[in-house]
Amino acid sequence: MPFLGLNFLVIVDAHTKWPEVKIIPDMTADTTIVYLREFFTTFGVPSVIVSDRGVQFTSEQFQAFLKKKNGITQKLGAPYHPTTNGQAERFVQTFKDKLKAIKCEKRDVQYELHKILMAYRRTVHPTTGKSPTMLVFGRQIKSRLDLMIPTNGVEKIPRGEEIELRHFAVNDRVAARDYTGSSKWRYGVVTERLGELHYMVELDDGRLWKRHIDQLRHGPAKELQLVTDPTIIGIDEQEILDKTAASSARLLERSTDEVQTAHQIPSSSATLPASCRNQSTEPEGTTMMENQEN
Repeated sequence: MPFLGLNFLVIVDAHTKWPEVKIIPDMTADTTIVYLREFFTTFGVPSVIVSDRGVQFTSEQFQAFLKKKNGITQKLGAPYHPTTNGQAERFVQTFKDKLKAIKCEKRDVQYELHKILMAYRRTVHPTTGKSPTMLVFGRQIKSRLDLMIPTNGVEKIPRGEEIELRHFAVNDRVAARDYTGSSKWRYGVVTERLGELHYMVELDDGRLWKRHIDQLRHGPAKELQLVTDPTIIGIDEQEILDKTAASSARLLERSTDEVQTAHQIPSSSATLPASCRNQSTEPEGTTMMENQEN
């Protein structure tokens, strides 16, 4: 479609009423095929295409592209009867009227075209009762008009099947991945949660790092870290060895005391006198007869 000294390729989806308008350098079959491939990549290959009888649409090259390569049926309108392809022709008229109304110059056509397409795609169509964007995406696309509507914080949009992600709370002790030194991990405390996956971590040396959840893991308590991590700055190696040995000795001593206590527990039979143990083994009737004889 030539207009304002430019060539336009207009495509309208019959089901969703979604319009596409491309400014093309010429109206040859090669150029038309290039832009149709782009459209098919985004929205899929259609079953039927309705077009006018332009030479680019009736050429053998275009026929081969539709039928042999993509299995598309082409329907051509009657000569000099543009209403055969009513949907596309109606949008062409709307498009021309808009550009004429704003007295658009040639250099501003692309910018104004984007504005026209945005408004048209967001507007409810009288035939479908929904906007083209609702039928294509299942939701209304956002425009600058939405900035005038107040919102309470950031709206969380569901992304289908949600999975529960691991997370850290503020003041949690963590190990953060270090990419600057020989040590792979540096220890610190979570100071702030940035969204779902990012955190600010204050290291033990005072530095602040931003890390993704995949770059963090639960860190040991600071007291235990002094014993287990020999890479901490400012801790003498001998002091670490002494603390490790003391901790191991306390653990061994505690285990030994528990074993000795278990061996010293007396049994109930050992506390009975010998006479009681002998009497307990004889039947009660025998004891009574002996007393009567005496």
